[in-house]
Amino acid sequence: MKRLKKLTLGACIAALCAGAAMAQDARFVGWSYSEASSKPFIENEAAKVDGVDVELIGFPWNQMVQNLILRHRSGQTTEVAQVQDRWMPMLVGMGALADLNDTLGADALADTVEPGLLAMGQSNGGQYGVPWTAASIALVGNRELMEAAGVTELPATMEDFHAALKKIKAADPEAVPFGLSTTNPNLIQVESQVFFWQFGARFFRDGAVAVDSAEAREALAFLVQLVDEGLVAKGNDRNATRALYGQGKVGFYFDPPVARGIARNLSGEGEAFDENVVVMPTPTTGNGEPPRSVVWAHFLTSLTAGSPDTEAAGKVIEHFAMKPDVQLRYWNELGLFPTTKAALAELSDDAYVANWIELARDALPDEPAAFENSAQLTQIIGEEIEAALLGIKSVDEAITDMADRLEGAL
Repeated sequence: MKRLKKLTLGACIAALCAGAAMAQDARFVGWSYSEASSKPFIENEAAKVDGVDVELIGFPWNQMVQNLILRHRSGQTTEVAQVQDRWMPMLVGMGALADLNDTLGADALADTVEPGLLAMGQSNGGQYGVPWTAASIALVGNRELMEAAGVTELPATMEDFHAALKKIKAADPEAVPFGLSTTNPNLIQVESQVFFWQFGARFFRDGAVAVDSAEAREALAFLVQLVDEGLVAKGNDRNATRALYGQGKVGFYFDPPVARGIARNLSGEGEAFDENVVVMPTPTTGNGEPPRSVVWAHFLTSLTAGSPDTEAAGKVIEHFAMKPDVQLRYWNELGLFPTTKAALAELSDDAYVANWIELARDALPDEPAAFENSAQLTQIIGEEIEAALLGIKSVDEAITDMADRLEGAL
């Protein structure tokens, strides 16, 4: 009996010692884990996080934000979450995201992450997301098609851009000079937004509707003119345009940095097609507005609900988003841009990467994303722009109706 007690005591001591050395637990929720292309990478890297047992939870992208809100409201612990840039303002406004300055240290973040990209995850002095991959949705040109049409320089102004489109159309009547989305209100809103910005217009200012303006009408009139002149095709969205671009039939279109990888596949030429893929600044109007693009980023964040283990959260985020070697593996395997200074320095000879990171410094967040009913606002804006582009409404009617509907939605 005494021996049994001794063994039991020894077992208890061993258990206590083992418990002290046990790994911490962290739940990592993201849509990339639900995708076949990225799942193996995430699994492999999660197993390497020092001292943390990472539980991976995947949701499809179109269900992700709803699940994050549900986890927050129901108090489910989520040490790490993958969040798209458009969801950040809403989640910050709900108090759902932790300030990662407290978790990782503001100095460490500033020393490690490229400052323009780090700023994308900031709000009111807090760092609510560390960019895992980031750049912007920007204009992509086709060098071969431009040169065949006699366009020897990237158009810097709207006048230059208009002239380049006409040259492409004249040289190849079957080509789509500008692959602006004219169907799918979500894509129409995001892409047209960039032109509204260049003309000095905004959909909202200080939380109020601001689209009923001369600048907005000028921007929309310019886009309608391009459609009327056959320089923008009716009935295409970005997905259809990507296929045409890979066939050498699109001069310019909007895309995130995945453009080059997609073009390699759709062209059938692989890396040989890379020389045709040119990221470029949005042409300006001379009003002082720098070339704009739309912030495009995947952040790693931590939800505040459920008493998360902040130390474990910090280790996971640091491994995935702050270690240059991990980021470079992400780039090599999936073609997603790194965000650390050291990893970007390794890619400095790649003009595609360097130019896109430079453009991202003047990128602006998607405007409707600042509101909790962002999906509704995006739909309204896209529908009214679509109506003007397809000739269903005049420019003035579309802008007036857009402003009225947005006012009602707010």
